[in-house]
Amino acid sequence: MRPPVSASLLHPQLATAATVPPPAAAPGVVPTMPPAPLHPGGGMPVAQAPRDKYKGLRRFDNTPARKASSTSTLITTNSISRPEELLRSVCIKVREMIEVGLQMGHPVLPIMFSEDYHPLNIPNLPRHSGVPATDEIYLFMNGIVKKLELNPICHVMCLAYLERLNQGGRRLTLHPSTWRRTIMSAIMLAGKVFHDEAPWNVDLSDSFPWITLAEINKMELLMLQLMTFDVTLTPQQYAQYYFMLRELNRDQLPEQPLGAAELEQLHQATARQENVLKQRHGVSTDTGLHMSHAPAIIN
Repeated sequence: MRPPVSASLLHPQLATAATVPPPAAAPGVVPTMPPAPLHPGGGMPVAQAPRDKYKGLRRFDNTPARKASSTSTLITTNSISRPEELLRSVCIKVREMIEVGLQMGHPVLPIMFSEDYHPLNIPNLPRHSGVPATDEIYLFMNGIVKKLELNPICHVMCLAYLERLNQGGRRLTLHPSTWRRTIMSAIMLAGKVFHDEAPWNVDLSDSFPWITLAEINKMELLMLQLMTFDVTLTPQQYAQYYFMLRELNRDQLPEQPLGAAELEQLHQATARQENVLKQRHGVSTDTGLHMSHAPAIIN
């Protein structure tokens, strides 16, 4: 696999952009540090956004098609009709979470997910200024979904992961400064778990030249740590999220989310991938804590 392409090579104008230091934090906002030392990225010049500010997310004709996996071949895209409407309902819930996060007095804003410190190198992308419109969230998420050819079940998994991260803002606050990087990491993680593709991160860095492989890896690990590696989705949890989303769009989404066999298959597949991720990162399969951080047993 070839190394990730530098955004400055693909977009020469980025190479000459002046480096802008991160702005001062708002009163009461204390950015939290991730486990590994990070280097703040340069800022992006503010410019008027084109009509499709996320055009860099579009799928190129020569991009190889997604490989079939044991889960995605049995739970097909036909399992959910109107996937665009399902994604739009997810975006409505995401916007509500961002609104709540903006009103919090002490939001938790990990630096790795903050565009104040790590702006996405998408040309002409304006800095965050407030709660984004539902259409803007949809445009961003749909670009990633189409580019990676994700199964619509990943939409529901993404929302579940975002809520586990948020936990009332105690772990990570969805905020105007964090929503893009957080959503990107959550939808990529959902796709990785569902499609069962271990080396996917390298392919992702090639598909999205405006973010590096190192950043993708760091965001994934931090997200897993904040979630205590809880990526399993039970049939009851999936149904709960689906019906919550259906309440927002009753006319477009079917009454039943998935069949009982498909729901159980999803449960088993996500549980299996949770164990794989824990083992890969040296984490206890029982507690979700790193082995070196496990409490000592005193006789």
